[in-house]
Amino acid sequence: MSRFRTERDRLAYEQWKRQDEEEQQRPIKQATAQLERTAGELMRVQRSNLIDIRDPDFFVSPDLEGAKMELSAAQHFNGVEGDAYLRGNPDYYPSQKNAELLLGYMERNGCTIIDRHMWKVAVDKFRAVGLLEERPEPETVAEPVQVEPDLDFPSRLPLSYQNPSGWKRESDGTQEGYDLSTGEPRAYTAFEIERMTADEYKRVFRLSIPALTKTNFTQ
Repeated sequence: MSRFRTERDRLAYEQWKRQDEEEQQRPIKQATAQLERTAGELMRVQRSNLIDIRDPDFFVSPDLEGAKMELSAAQHFNGVEGDAYLRGNPDYYPSQKNAELLLGYMERNGCTIIDRHMWKVAVDKFRAVGLLEERPEPETVAEPVQVEPDLDFPSRLPLSYQNPSGWKRESDGTQEGYDLSTGEPRAYTAFEIERMTADEYKRVFRLSIPALTKTNFTQ
């Protein structure tokens, strides 16, 4: 037996039930909408910190805090560390847009000496807020198109004291340094230099790194 005496009663009950459910859901929908607005605003702030102003949370590797190098040494160091980052992070897509964003970020924050860890932090920040281009899917399944890393992009870093036409990278990468065991002068190949840690690199080439603050880090 129907619980409603007439069809009108049944329709009235169904309408009341829908309205009651909507009323109960309204606070949840309002809270969800507010969370989405807050998340959107936070995303805009995070993006602005990366592309519009100096990043208040800019990361500098502890070994490079307050570091200073001669122009040629800084250029070489940046190249070695940038190449190491690219080889160790094949998921990074070295497009022209990505390179311009990251180099602009480093320049805007006054950074001219950069190791692989600083590249990784910067890339992760840009990727987290959706600013980086991701590697496109191959057009063909049989022969995937592999985009070769642009291993030269770190050397294009616009050092604040650089004359763009005033330097050239050595053809074989060999440099004169000092043996860490004997202290005697010796030549280091590009392969040996590439395998050095930042600390070994500084000691081998006897770079002057006074204890300065991040404010003076790139001057």
